[in-house]
Amino acid sequence: MEKKYKTGYVQGTFDLFHIGHLNLLKKAKDYCEYLIVGVASDELNYKYKGEYPYIPYSERAVIVKAIKYVDQVEKVDFLNEDKLKAWELYHYDCHFSGDDHAGEWEELTKALRNLGSDIVFFPYTEETSSTKIKMRVKSTILYEGNYFFSFDVFDTLITRKTATPRGIFSLMQQYLQENEKFCLPDRVKNNFYDLRIYYERAARHEFCDREDITLYEIYEIFAMYEMLDSQQIQILTDLEKQLELDNVVGIEKNIAQVKALKKAGHRIVFISDMYLEKDIIRKMLTKVNLELRDIPLYVSSAYGRTKSSNSLYQVVQKQENAEYSNWVHCGDNAIADIKVAKEMGIHTIHDKTTALSKRERIILQSKERDPRVQLLLGKCKLDRLFGRDVVDDEQIDNLVYAVEHDSVEECLSLPYSILKHKIAIYGAGKLGQHLYDRLQQISDKKCVAWIDKNYILKQQEGLPVEPVEHLNEVEFDQIMIAVLNRKIAEEIKNTLVTFGIERRKIVWVV
Repeated sequence: MEKKYKTGYVQGTFDLFHIGHLNLLKKAKDYCEYLIVGVASDELNYKYKGEYPYIPYSERAVIVKAIKYVDQVEKVDFLNEDKLKAWELYHYDCHFSGDDHAGEWEELTKALRNLGSDIVFFPYTEETSSTKIKMRVKSTILYEGNYFFSFDVFDTLITRKTATPRGIFSLMQQYLQENEKFCLPDRVKNNFYDLRIYYERAARHEFCDREDITLYEIYEIFAMYEMLDSQQIQILTDLEKQLELDNVVGIEKNIAQVKALKKAGHRIVFISDMYLEKDIIRKMLTKVNLELRDIPLYVSSAYGRTKSSNSLYQVVQKQENAEYSNWVHCGDNAIADIKVAKEMGIHTIHDKTTALSKRERIILQSKERDPRVQLLLGKCKLDRLFGRDVVDDEQIDNLVYAVEHDSVEECLSLPYSILKHKIAIYGAGKLGQHLYDRLQQISDKKCVAWIDKNYILKQQEGLPVEPVEHLNEVEFDQIMIAVLNRKIAEEIKNTLVTFGIERRKIVWVV
C-alpha cells in the first residue's frame, strides 16, 4: 500500500532505548517510505537537560540504526539542531514527534507547511520514558546511601482529588452556590474561584517584605476589598481547610519510601512552600498515613521563607545541622525542588508521579475553573497513580476537541469576574486601551472614568482620557491600574491613596 509521505524525519536523544522510542519509530515508518532519524549528540543533550546521556552518542546511533524501521541516522549537533535546518539538509515531507511537544511548535508547524512539509504528533508514552528510567536508577542509588533526606509535601507525598490545587477553589465556589446557609454576598459566591486567586496574588504584593504569606493574610486582603466581616472570613477559611482535608490522597509509592528510610534509621524532614499553616498540613499527612505525624515539617508560611529562594533550605540546614553534600531532596517542582536545591549542592530526585498529560493540560487552559472537569481530570491522575486503567478517554477527547475549536478571545490575565460595576481606569497605554475597549462589551460593567497623567497627549490622540482630578467628579467601585510594571503600579497606588482613595478600591490589573 502506498504511504502518505515519501521521506519522514524524527529527532531525539534515544537514551536508554525503550518501548516508547520503538513505538515512535514504528508509527513514523507506517506513514513514510524512507525514515531519517536525527540522534542528538552528547553535548547537545547536556545543553538542554544539564546532563550527559547515560549511553554515548556512538552507541545510541548504532542502536537506532539497527531498528528495522530506520533507513538513515544523522547526528544532530549545535549546527543542525534547528528543525528547519534539518529540512534544508534532508527535504523531508513530514516531521514526526510525540505529542508532548504539541502546542509548543506552532511557529515550526507554520514554517514547515509554508515549505510544503507536514508535522504529525503521535500520543506520548506517559508510562515509560528515559527520564523516568533514569530517576528510578538514581533514586535507588541515593536511597541506599547514608544520606539526610527531605521530601516535598504537595504532589510528592500527598495530592488532591482535583487535577490542580486551584481545583479546591472551584469546589468551594460550587459548595457556596449550592448551600444557602452561607451568609455571603452573591458576588463572592458566584465568582469565588477568580476572587480567591486574585486576592492571593494581591496579598503577595501587599506583604512583599516576606517571601511567603499565610492563608489568613490572603483572606485579610479578601475581606478588605470585598468588605467582609470576621464571621464571613471564618466561614471561607474553615471551608477551604475542610475541603483540603476532604480531598487529600496519599502517594503511596513515596510514602512507602519514607517509611522504609525511617525504619532504616535515616533522618527525614518534610519541606513545603505553602500558605496553609503547619497544623492543617500535618492533619493532611496524618490522614493518609499515621506514620507521617512525627516527622519534622518545615512550612514556608511559618518562616516567611521559601524553597524557591533557597532560604527555607538554609533554615533546615541550620536547624537540622545537615550538610548539603550529604543531603537528598525529593520533590515535583522543577525549580524549587530541583534547580534551586542542585545549585546548593543538594542531591535531588525529581518525582513526576502526579504530572498531568499533555491533553489534560490543554483542557485546563480554559476549563480549570470547572469543578466537573477538575474532578474528572483528577480521577485520571489518580487512576495513573494507583495503576488503574484510565477509562475516560472519550470524555477527554471531547474536551480537547471543544477547547481546540472554541473561539477564545484575546483577554487580559485578570479575570473580568473580579471587576465590580463602576470602574475607573488609570493608564491609557496599550493595556489601558485594551481594558477600556473590553469594558464597552461587558453589559454589567461600566467605565465611569479613564485617567492618565499624560491626559493632554492622549486627548490629542482622540482618547477620552481625563486628569486625575476627574475622579472627584464621579462615583466608582474600583479603580484599575492598567500598567505592566510593578514599581510604577506601586507608585500610582501610593499617589491614589494620597489623593484620598481607599486602598480597597485600588486594583492592579496584572
